[in-house]
Amino acid sequence: MRKRSEATRPLEAVQIDHAKVDVMIVDDETGREIGRPWITLGIDAFTRMATGFHLSLAPPTRLSASFCILHSVCDKTRWLAERGVDVDWPVAGLPEAIHVDSNSFFGRRAFVRVCREIGIETVWSEPAGARYGAHIEALIGNRLGCIPLIANVGPMERGERDPYVGPHAQRLMLSELESWIGAEIAGGYHCRKHRDLGRAPLALWRQHMRPELLRMPLDCVNFRLSLLPDDEGALAEDGLRLLGRLYWSRAFADDLAAGRRRLEVRYDPRDLSRIFVRRPSGRFVKARERRLFGPLHEDAPRIESQGALAVTTASDRRAFETARRSMLAPRFDSPLYEETPADDAELSDSVASEPIAGDAALLCARKCAESCPFLLVGR
Repeated sequence: MRKRSEATRPLEAVQIDHAKVDVMIVDDETGREIGRPWITLGIDAFTRMATGFHLSLAPPTRLSASFCILHSVCDKTRWLAERGVDVDWPVAGLPEAIHVDSNSFFGRRAFVRVCREIGIETVWSEPAGARYGAHIEALIGNRLGCIPLIANVGPMERGERDPYVGPHAQRLMLSELESWIGAEIAGGYHCRKHRDLGRAPLALWRQHMRPELLRMPLDCVNFRLSLLPDDEGALAEDGLRLLGRLYWSRAFADDLAAGRRRLEVRYDPRDLSRIFVRRPSGRFVKARERRLFGPLHEDAPRIESQGALAVTTASDRRAFETARRSMLAPRFDSPLYEETPADDAELSDSVASEPIAGDAALLCARKCAESCPFLLVGR
C-alpha cells in the first residue's frame, strides 16, 4: 500500500476524510438551530492543497465522498463566482488514487466500483480506532483558514445527542457556511505558510503542477451521473414515481407502450426538481417533476440548488450566457444521450473529449459553459 509520504507529484494521492465544522447551522426561514454540519474534505497529499469539499448535516456516507470527488475534479471558476468568492482555486482533474479510511463510511463496494469506472484507484487504510478526521488532522491540522474543525470525532448512533454542541459556536445558514469555507480555503489556507511544507500549499502546487499530470473525465456528463445515487422508479400513466414525487418526460410514452413499469434512475438529492432516467439503449434523458410543468418564461423563477450540480436562476443563466459567448468550445455528440421528442425536458448535448493537455481545466469549464445537462435548458 502506498503511503502518504511517498507522493511525489500533485494529484498522485488525494486523502478524503470527514470532520465536524465547529459552526451551528440555523434554518433559513425559522432561524432554528439544526445542528453542526459534517465536512467531507479532499486533500492533495503532496501539496496539501484542498481539492474539494462537501457539506452535509447527515453523517458521512458514500454519497458525501462522491460529491467531494465531484467538487475536486471539476473546475471551480463558476462555483466560486456563483458564491461571490473572488479568489483563485486552481485544483482540478482526476487524482491517480484516493486514500480513504476503511471505516469512514458505509457503501465501500459501491464506492470502489464508481472510482474504478472513472479511472481512480482506491487505497483503504486501517485506522487504529473508529474515528473521523485522522487524515485532516495529519495534513492540515484542525483549521481551514479561520474555519474551526473538530477532528478525531467518533461515529454517532442514530438519535444520539451531539456531544460537541456548545454555546460558543458561530451560527450560520448552510449556504453562508459553504461560501465562507470556499473563501477561507482558496483565499486563506492555500496562501499561508504550511507548518510541514515550509511554504504555502498554493506555491507548491504552482511549482510542481504540469499539464501532463492533469487528467479530465472523457465524458463530463457520464462522470457526474456515475457519482449520483441510483434507484428504480415506478412508471404509471401519470408519470414516474420516485421518492414520493412524480416526474414526467415524453420519452416515457415509449416505455408505457412497451410495458416497462420499472425504470432505473439517477438523481441528485440536493435538487430533486429533475432526475435522469436510463433508456433501454443505456443512454439517459432528463425528466422534470410533474408540478413544475407549465410555460417557462425567460424570467420565470427557477429552483436553485446550493450544490455543485446547480440549477441556475434566469438571471444567472443570462450572466452565464455572456461568459459562454466568449468561451465557445467544440461540441461533440456523446453516446450517453438519446434523442427525445421536441419540447421535452431533455438533457442538453453532452461534451465528450479525449484526454486534455495544456489548459485542461479551463477547456473543461468552457465546455460546461457551452452545454451542461445539469442546468435547466431555456425553451
